[in-house]
Amino acid sequence: MKKRLLSLCLALVMCIGLLPLSLSADEPVYLALGDSITTGYRLAEGESGFATLVAEANGYELVNAAVNGATSSDLLQSLESGEIDPSDAELITITIGGNDLLGALFNYLAEKWNEDEAHADEADITGTELISSLFAGTPDTTVITTLVGYLSGFASSEQAAATLELLAQNLTDIVAYIKKENPDVRIVVATQYNPYSYFASAYGMLVKQISTIAEMFTANVAVLNEVITESAEPLGYIVADVYTAFEDAVAARINPCNPSIGADYSIDLDFHPNAAGHAIIADTVNAAINPDGYTVTNQLSNITTDNTVSQRRPDDAEDYTAVLTAVNGYKLPETLTITVDGTALTEGYTYDSLSGQLTIDAASITGDLAIIADGVIINPFIDISSDDLFYDDVMFVYENGLMNGDSATTFSPYGSLTRAQIATIIYRAAGSPEVVGDVSFTDVPDTAETEWYHDAVLWAQQMGVMQGYGDGIFGPADILTREQLVVIVYNYAKLLGLDSIVSDVPAGDLSGFADAASVSSWAVDAVQWAVTAGILTDNGSGLLDPTGNAARVEIAVMIHNFMNFLTLSGING
Repeated sequence: MKKRLLSLCLALVMCIGLLPLSLSADEPVYLALGDSITTGYRLAEGESGFATLVAEANGYELVNAAVNGATSSDLLQSLESGEIDPSDAELITITIGGNDLLGALFNYLAEKWNEDEAHADEADITGTELISSLFAGTPDTTVITTLVGYLSGFASSEQAAATLELLAQNLTDIVAYIKKENPDVRIVVATQYNPYSYFASAYGMLVKQISTIAEMFTANVAVLNEVITESAEPLGYIVADVYTAFEDAVAARINPCNPSIGADYSIDLDFHPNAAGHAIIADTVNAAINPDGYTVTNQLSNITTDNTVSQRRPDDAEDYTAVLTAVNGYKLPETLTITVDGTALTEGYTYDSLSGQLTIDAASITGDLAIIADGVIINPFIDISSDDLFYDDVMFVYENGLMNGDSATTFSPYGSLTRAQIATIIYRAAGSPEVVGDVSFTDVPDTAETEWYHDAVLWAQQMGVMQGYGDGIFGPADILTREQLVVIVYNYAKLLGLDSIVSDVPAGDLSGFADAASVSSWAVDAVQWAVTAGILTDNGSGLLDPTGNAARVEIAVMIHNFMNFLTLSGING
């Protein structure tokens, strides 16, 4: 499976052909200008882009003249050439600047590559060629690692400075042209967002580079947004702070963008907003143009809604109604949280968790309305009950795609795990990265085509997560012991760059366990750490049972405990 860690940041490419559009619509009109954010690129059939939502909420006739891949220079040219006529618009929104910055980024990376002495014998590459090499075929992991190392200098590079200067001038000329043709029009310019903030919060603990790349984008987007915000007052336009709105959504555990890791461990790197993101953009624009209105925010996870209203006026006498639907594999929660200006409603609404019907009385909507709910994962396993102490642990690893059952309907909680299986689970947790090299174990086949666990074992060995028995034997079919499991998790924590956190946990006192002396010498440090960190607990009988077989449920518990440890350490969320 192709895993492109670098493209977690580089996937912001908007290289889809430009299509000239012109404005021809009746008054009153809302003219949407910009790039693929405004076109609604990657939305599914039946999903509405933010421009459509804004038009519906405010009674405008929408003319969407945005173009996939447009830069600020492209937009200026389209206006000045007469391709787009803004003279009759009552409202104009603009999303622009992302492609300007991305073009500079790729050119910068190509320049750094060409300057690197390690590539002195290679032909120079261009930014366009770099894009092709990263997105066509399977990129070499060493190339990815090298390029990631170049990213930190981009914010202070000449390319970035020149691009931002050009963007500022183009934005000035764009607004000036629009104001000349239509002095009374309201212009809203949206700030750029970081598409990988949620990705980093959800998966940064699993794939080390994600957090680094997200931080790099935060820095660069912040500089771009300075251009947008600082030009607002002198140029006379309104700023829709989409960046902050998306960051608030991430803090509320809402994913506003497409990047994600699927249950089959596939990675979607597309940077565009998803339907939830477009609803957030619409809310932000509506709040900007209706400062005295009330926004309606559907803060829903794994739940969709049929109601697209994102703005209400104070004199709106209609009740708010919506039908909530859980996505596949989830069910609606029994209760919702409804807030008005941040205060939870205790009455004034009805909700049926079976039908999903929600009605909020108009009289109760006296401020910004938020509907907050998470879909509940459906338990497919007949041998796992909600009464089990480990129920939440099993549901956690299942929902996050880390462990499946041994059949469609059974988890077999007390079944054993082999060393090959645990290698595969940890490998998948890391995103199944590309592996290069040969397996040195005599009992592991040479290729992934020969055996399903080949890549996982090779990766685990190369990363120092798992080693063999010291005689060229890995023992893929051997049953995993509890202390082996602890050592693997301990090694994985250090692989994620948590060396300081791992070392900061004091050595655990094992004297409370009657069988503490039976812990193998090579596992003592890991077991002491895991006990202190709350990752390893007793076996239910007050014993460590280090050499006992690790049951499937035990690894579910340990992985869940490990993720909680990351959260408490400030690494996750």
